[in-house]
Amino acid sequence: MVEHEYTFSSSLSGELLLFRTLWNNSSDNMFIVAIDSDGDFVTEACNAVLEKTFHLEKHQMNGIKLKDIFDEVTFKMIADNYTQCIALNKPITYNESAIIDHTGERFWNTTILPVTDERSGNVRIFGISREFTQLKNAEKELQKVNETLDKQVKKRTKELEKANKQLKRLSTIDDLTELPNRRYFEEYFQMNWEVAKQQRSAISLVMCDIDYFKKINDTHGHLVGDLVLKEIAKAIQLSSPKKIDFVARYGGEEFIIVLCDTDQTVVYQLCTIIQDNLKNIHHNCVHGVVLAPITMSFGISRTIPKHEDDPEQLIRDADNALYKAKNSGRNCIITA
Repeated sequence: MVEHEYTFSSSLSGELLLFRTLWNNSSDNMFIVAIDSDGDFVTEACNAVLEKTFHLEKHQMNGIKLKDIFDEVTFKMIADNYTQCIALNKPITYNESAIIDHTGERFWNTTILPVTDERSGNVRIFGISREFTQLKNAEKELQKVNETLDKQVKKRTKELEKANKQLKRLSTIDDLTELPNRRYFEEYFQMNWEVAKQQRSAISLVMCDIDYFKKINDTHGHLVGDLVLKEIAKAIQLSSPKKIDFVARYGGEEFIIVLCDTDQTVVYQLCTIIQDNLKNIHHNCVHGVVLAPITMSFGISRTIPKHEDDPEQLIRDADNALYKAKNSGRNCIITA
């Protein structure tokens, strides 16, 4: 433990053993600042710890004006605190920092209090500064870790959101035709059934099935069959994009269309447009194969749902109408 002798008679009245012990043995920076005749704050004494902190020789700082030691901003902060401490006549605590050497910025928690000489009435500032640089650096490192973790969490969250969207798409979109699948249709239909029921508006279903699709697969193979399904999905979507509210692949070679608040005549006309568009698939080669004419059979059901109606019945009606179309020679439109 380094000891630093200091005569207190000029600064503090009396010989205070406790203070002397603290001054000579404390690990904290201690200092006494006086006010000279010009009203400037002058360093009157520093303990050995402070001198070592600032790489000073013994008594090197004594008698130096603070404004000659610190930069303008730092000095103003210190002087304001000293002035306030004297004006309030009570201790003040604040944090301060400085770059002393290559080790970088260092931080102290400083408490100052006014001390009045009983004989002269002169007021001095006694201060004690406890360094918390290690704690501050640890906080900075923790902040960096937290920021890094926050970035990783945000990145992972985005990845999970993207994965969830992809999973949702996989669970609701038919991979081959890129149309909504049957599961998606069921959700969409149920939601719009409720809307139609509340608004007392019509809701229509068109169930359509490719005629003799098994023959296409058996003759040309499943790869050509898959390409045909893709082309038919495009043909349905392009038939009347403004009138079709929703189209899905219902299963296999079967598709289903939902039309909300649409007139029966418009629904029927839509089916005829799809029939015409299917002719383009026949005229075009699919995977190098010229196909025989491709047709579809259509079953239409329509209702203005009431509170007691069963939405599944509308699906059954469209399916029954499709069955009748198949039994009526195919490539026809039947309304339930």
